Amino acid sequence: MITHPQAMATPTPDPDEERRHIQTARLVAYRDDGPLATALSTRIGAGLPPVPATLVALLAVVAVAVAGLLEPGPILLLPVAIVLVLVLPTASRDHLGRFDWLTPPLVRGAEFFTIIAIGLTADAPNAAPRPMISSRSSQPRPARKTQAGGQMPWRVR
Repeated sequence: MITHPQAMATPTPDPDEERRHIQTARLVAYRDDGPLATALSTRIGAGLPPVPATLVALLAVVAVAVAGLLEPGPILLLPVAIVLVLVLPTASRDHLGRFDWLTPPLVRGAEFFTIIAIGLTADAPNAAPRPMISSRSSQPRPARKTQAGGQMPWRVR
């Protein structure tokens, strides 16, 4: 008996696995890891759990700033080192935990507070940390609405 070859049935993708893949891709995009974290994430291994590590990093930077340990000089690198050491090992995780959605806001909070603490300690003008923080913001700003002639609505005379 001669039969026709049967085509291999394509496996149906698991919707739960697909959801996990999408969730991980979104959280990694929101984290906005730089080239250092991306390069080292394959070498680090399993890494630290993201939420506790980033929360400890944020609290440690706040504690260092509140305790008055920051002074002008090389000690200003301490908050940066704290964030780097505690947040970098979380980059290799898959972010599938129940509270892993908190990781991007905690990372941003640690980054912003570090910039503010360094700016205040270094006696920088108040407006100096603002461009650094706004350049790290991942949310696009809405365009201002102008009236005819390109004037802002509150400056119409």
